[in-house]
Amino acid sequence: MSQSSDSLFPRTTSSLLTNPNKRFANITPPQTKKQHLSDKLAAAQTILGGLQPGQSDANSLLGFCAEMVGICRELLSMVKEQQNGNMDTRETLEEERRLHSVVVVNLPESEETVPSARVNSDFVNAQSMLDTCDIECRPCQVYRMGKKSDRPRLMKIEFPTKKHAQNFLRNKTKLKNHNKFNNVLVRPSLSK
Repeated sequence: MSQSSDSLFPRTTSSLLTNPNKRFANITPPQTKKQHLSDKLAAAQTILGGLQPGQSDANSLLGFCAEMVGICRELLSMVKEQQNGNMDTRETLEEERRLHSVVVVNLPESEETVPSARVNSDFVNAQSMLDTCDIECRPCQVYRMGKKSDRPRLMKIEFPTKKHAQNFLRNKTKLKNHNKFNNVLVRPSLSK
């Protein structure tokens, strides 16, 4: 074999000890890590392609195996980091959306047969509640949650900002003075 395992798999530990400025040199962005993996796989093919049947260089094979184990560990840690990042982002977005929302309990549902008419009725009721509570905004979304039953389903109202949701919750006592909404309960949206 013409190449030694040292030239294919350079040791970075000694250079890190002699030059402390290179301490973080092994931290690379994912695209560079992918390229690094591709280079190592090409080197592995070169080693394996250069071996004749029945002939092997034990040191180069051991070095190759150790390097592949290290690369696999790097890839696993990259996948874990990405999964953790996705979970954190999703949880943050759900929390932010929840802070922009309130839930209305006990508001009677429309008797309309057409779904779009029921949706419009819910939106009109939500807007009327906001007017009663002196909230100057148009809700982003108004929808019913859960399966239809003999009791009215919960209605969720999503606001453009969390300040609007907070103001609505603060002024919800004004609904008791309105005949249509005196049995309605308004609460913050809860996490699942």
